[in-house]
Amino acid sequence: MKYFIEVVKQGGMTNASKSLYIAQPTISKAIKDIENEMGTPLFDRSKRHLILTDAGQIFYEKSKEIVALYDYLPSEMERLNGLETGHINMGMSAVMNMKILINILGAFHQQYPNVTYN
Repeated sequence: MKYFIEVVKQGGMTNASKSLYIAQPTISKAIKDIENEMGTPLFDRSKRHLILTDAGQIFYEKSKEIVALYDYLPSEMERLNGLETGHINMGMSAVMNMKILINILGAFHQQYPNVTYN
């Protein structure tokens, strides 16, 4: 899917292959494999440039969503596994209720034990 997205962004397989540092035949085969799997052409190849078919446009939009979710997964898995780390510096108003702040920080520390703050 990443190859397909890059082909669309770059306007062709040659430019996509240069951008991705992948051999152009590898890109072409990947696109052909996707088209075979989907059972429909994703590009109109009759013109000088590659133009998305209606199916290609749908596949492009959905592929961007899928790739974005996939790219987000590692950080989400870290969050679920409690691996967040870091440090937060805070300031507060003199009129803020200290008891409320202590309760908030306690709950935050339970959820994110590897985050320190002062």
